[in-house]
Amino acid sequence: MNTTQDLPAAPRRVLWPVLACVIAIPLIMHWLRPPHAEPVYCDEQVPPGDDTVIMLSASWCGYCARARNFFVNEKIAYCEYDIEKSTLGAARHRESGAQGVPVIVIDGIAQFGFSLDAIKQALAARSDLSSYQH
Repeated sequence: MNTTQDLPAAPRRVLWPVLACVIAIPLIMHWLRPPHAEPVYCDEQVPPGDDTVIMLSASWCGYCARARNFFVNEKIAYCEYDIEKSTLGAARHRESGAQGVPVIVIDGIAQFGFSLDAIKQALAARSDLSSYQH
């Protein structure tokens, strides 16, 4: 039976730093990850306001989480429909013809997928956010 005691001294010296890196790298990545923003779900009974950004999302969608973090960090009024939990969200997703998520609707214009540059351009084009330059 092989154990670390059976290894020559040189491989044992290499083993501990490698093991430390295997443990440390995921921990560091977790600490450096931006804080997770909680979803702001649209009210199923009341349509969102005209100035509200609407996102069709899914709980497992990483790009939806990135868009959500952007909206929260930039204090942009938004709400989302989880297409797997909301019948209205599922219907809007079908009507959009989208194959995936997110679908981000700004001033009635749908953007398919996540593009931070496209979102910023659409927000800058708004008359009420024409000074948006982030």
